[in-house]
Amino acid sequence: MSTEISFLQVEPTTCCNFRCAFCAGRHLPQRDMDLGVFEAALRLFPRIEHLELQGEEEPLLHPGFFDMVRLAKHLHPGVRVSTITNGSLLSENIDRILDAGLHKLHISLESADPAVFQEIRGGRLEKVVEGAAALMAARRQRGSQGPAVGFAVTRLRRTRDAAPRLAALYEWLGLDGGFAFQPLQTMAAYTRH
Repeated sequence: MSTEISFLQVEPTTCCNFRCAFCAGRHLPQRDMDLGVFEAALRLFPRIEHLELQGEEEPLLHPGFFDMVRLAKHLHPGVRVSTITNGSLLSENIDRILDAGLHKLHISLESADPAVFQEIRGGRLEKVVEGAAALMAARRQRGSQGPAVGFAVTRLRRTRDAAPRLAALYEWLGLDGGFAFQPLQTMAAYTRH
């Protein structure tokens, strides 16, 4: 195995509190990654420059998520740690997010329409927006530059025209982490579900 890997994506948990219809993760065994396994993975790759904690789940549900961030920064000083969250737990974790030293945090969503968001994800857009607004306000109050906060958007056929409203929401919230757009995966594990 090459130790020259500089980008590593780790899925901290397969647990999620949303029920996105397009997510294959709901069909995986629901469990958290052991911190010892996580540490062993970090030690396998001594040249990691960027670690992304995300996958088919809600990473902030892992009880040791912030321990993972601290451990990564301890083992790999200077590493950029990013995550993609569904945004449902932002309000409850603002200080922990700001203290962790995350480089970037993307909020995963497909629509700025509360009814469409709820139908797709099974969560409340209002809670996500309130959390994002509170996070940005706390960041400004601290005079902090990070983490950069943006949107990760899975492009669905039914939301292909959602970009203007998402851009307006992005501006209204004062986000600065950009957009990551991706099409829905076509691999068998997705299309089957």
